[in-house]
Formats: sequence, structure tokens, C-alpha cells
Amino acid sequence: MHLIHRGYGIAVSSDGVPLPHYGTRVLSRSTVVCYIPSEAGKEFTVHFADLGLSPKAAGIIDIYCDGRFMCGNTFYPGTQGKVTHVPTSGRSGRPFVFSKVAISTDDMEGFNHGAESLGLIEARIYTAFKTGRIIPNPQFSNVHEIGAVSERSKAIGLNKVSLGTERPYQSYTDHFEWLRIEPLEEPCASFQFRHRPAELLQAMDIMPAVAKQQPEPTPDKEHSRKHSLPPVETLDPSRKRSRIDQYFSRRPSSFSPAVDTKPHLESPMTDTSNTGRSGVAEASRSSADAEQDSGPAPSESDDAIMIQTLQDTVKAAQAKLEQTIKAAQSQLEETMKATRAQLETIKSRQTSATVQKRSKREASPVRKLGKAIKGEVIDLT
Repeated sequence: MHLIHRGYGIAVSSDGVPLPHYGTRVLSRSTVVCYIPSEAGKEFTVHFADLGLSPKAAGIIDIYCDGRFMCGNTFYPGTQGKVTHVPTSGRSGRPFVFSKVAISTDDMEGFNHGAESLGLIEARIYTAFKTGRIIPNPQFSNVHEIGAVSERSKAIGLNKVSLGTERPYQSYTDHFEWLRIEPLEEPCASFQFRHRPAELLQAMDIMPAVAKQQPEPTPDKEHSRKHSLPPVETLDPSRKRSRIDQYFSRRPSSFSPAVDTKPHLESPMTDTSNTGRSGVAEASRSSADAEQDSGPAPSESDDAIMIQTLQDTVKAAQAKLEQTIKAAQSQLEETMKATRAQLETIKSRQTSATVQKRSKREASPVRKLGKAIKGEVIDLT
């Protein structure tokens, strides 16, 4: 169950099972955060994958736990891998382990670790490229353990990440130098997993409570004997008929089996051992057969009611149609009236402007003397 962001996928697994994440939120363009359950004493692994949605570039993944840098790994475009331990040499390492946070009552002796980074697994991904330079003596991480934490850190009930016993791992063969493109504090993608015990996540209403399965009750011999019946084929027919007689004797007098019009090939009501019940059964069957064969015949009054109803419906629809047409016609007339008024206003304005322009006198020829050029003769006659 990978947490996907910006073309990369990160997952945390324990005992080979991916841990579910809850309350996923995107904090920024590069950072996504979620909650996962953790169990003290269990080892875990961080899985990573390049989904091919980002630019085709290699990358570096750095793992931080409780604010401490643990180790890193490299990957090529479109590949996937996992980080299981912190290397202590080229052939050994210490696995990641969930553990409980120890609380110190003495504020002076307790380690005042920040609550914002305690119980946090962060995977930072950077785009990078591989240089041709070989590192002759690679440096391995030296991770310090978190001791007792002060009560002021508000870390009661939390888990932290510790390192297990050193064990042999596959040797690292790639000792080439890799260079990050992004700054160290500005990764391309940051995945933050806030791990808490499952009980604490349920108390915080982040993780749904798992309903406990109730054990199935052991069948009691006496109970099974009372509720076990022989197969239907082994029942005595006389006992079956007596139960049917008791059933119909408890029914009210208004009950009529003629309501059931389903054909019956064989019915216990045709038994002639009881003459009273047989008479009712025969009358019911004959009436039901007659109704099934002929069917209900429509009467003339029903046809008249149907015709009157259809005529009333047609009249009502026609009246509604006429009313709609009148309303639309009235609205159209109002629109045309307003348009004509606006047109008359515009025409009146244009006529007034034309009259004012004609009423203006032309400039006197005497005033043109100032614009005449020297030596030019102007006829004033």
C-alpha cells in the first residue's frame, strides 16, 4: 500500500505486510503526511518506487527517523527498492525496530526531544545523477539511540525507532559518488509517516476500531435434540394433515383461500376425510379456476369512467396550453413596445442633432483675412 506523491511511491511494512495509512494530508507541493500503526518490538522496512510519472532522472532516498538521519539509497528511473537496515559495514547492518518511548520523571536527566519529530519516519527523495568518481572508503552512519524522554515532550504512549542487533547483510557494491540536484532541506518529495500504537490511533479517531470476532457458541446436545426434526419424507401424512387442520382452525372466519389463484397440482385441502373443510376447499378451487379461465370482464360503467377521465385530461391540457400561449404573447408584445419606444428615442435624438447643425451660421469671409497669404487677392463682392 504505497503512499503516492509527485510520481513516487513509499510504503512501510512490518512482518512482510504493508502497514495501512490513515489521515493522509498534503502539506505542501512536496510534502505529504499520514498516520500508520506501529507495534513495539517489530521490525519494519521502507519500500520505495519510481512510478515513472516524474522527469526521467535517477534519485536518492534518505531515511530520517525521529529527526535523525539513518541512511540513504540510490535508484534509477522506473525502478524500485527497499531500505531494511542501517549499514554498519560493507557486509553488516542493524535493522529498524519499533520500540516504546521511555519517560523520565526528572526533567534535568531526561532527553528533551521535540515531540514534532518523535514518532516520525520521513523519506526524502532527491533527483540526482551519478558521477564517475569512486569513493574508496565509504562512510557509514553512526546513529545515536534515543534515551529516556522528559515528560514535557508530551511523548507518553508514543513509539520511537531503535536499531536491532547487528547482523550480516548483502554487501554494497556501488561506491560511486551521487550528487543531489535539490538542496538538502528542499527535497523533491517528502513522505512523513507518523507512527503510533494502534490503540492510540483509535483513541484519536484516526484509525477505525477493529471489531473483535465473537467465538461461535458450541451447540448444546439438548438444544440440538429439541431443534432437530426428521426429514420431510419420513413424516407421517396423517400428522401433516393434522397440523394443517390446526392451522386453518386458528385462522379468522374472514379468511378465504380463494385469494390464492396459483394452480396447485396437489393440495391437502382436497382430502375428503373432513367434510366441512372439503366443502370450503372445493368451492374455493372452483371459484379460483373459473376466475383464472375467464378473467375479470370489464363493465360498461368502468369504460364510461375511463372515457370521462381522458376527456377531462385533454380539456385541462388544452386550457393550460392556451394560457401559456397568451402569457407568451403578452410578454412578446411588451418587449416589442419597449423596443419601439427605444427606437423612437434614438430617432428623435438624431433629428435634433441635425437641426442644431443646420442652424449654425457659416463663418464670415472677413474672418478669413487673417488666414490669407500675403500677396493674395481676395474678392469681397
